[in-house]
Amino acid sequence: MALAASSNEELFLQAQEALQRDKYAKSSNASTASWLRTWETLHRAAYEDTDPPHPTFPLSVDAVNKIAALFKAGNYLSYENFIMRAKSEHMKLGGEQGLWTQDLANAYKETVRSVNRGAGAARQSRPVD
Repeated sequence: MALAASSNEELFLQAQEALQRDKYAKSSNASTASWLRTWETLHRAAYEDTDPPHPTFPLSVDAVNKIAALFKAGNYLSYENFIMRAKSEHMKLGGEQGLWTQDLANAYKETVRSVNRGAGAARQSRPVD
């Protein structure tokens, strides 16, 4: 079937469509869309006094830090899902704009660590005698 698809334009297009369609589970579409909407909402809040408006994408280290601070203030437990989705959107820009630089990688890692620090239930263990 694979070789048949390679030599038949219609089958090849169907195979490409199936590949794109199945990259993400249908059940995850609502979640990933929600993560992006929340990121965009907090971005607008972080830059509401900026004129002209600061674009959501491409991401910048400044934007990642400002938005992460809002996630931390909101006690979000799954910040990494949101920044992961924002990273994906950033990289879809392609070219120079969509480059994932070392500075952005560091901001990603550092903000995930910070937002997650202290989140969740405290550890419940008995003291050692």
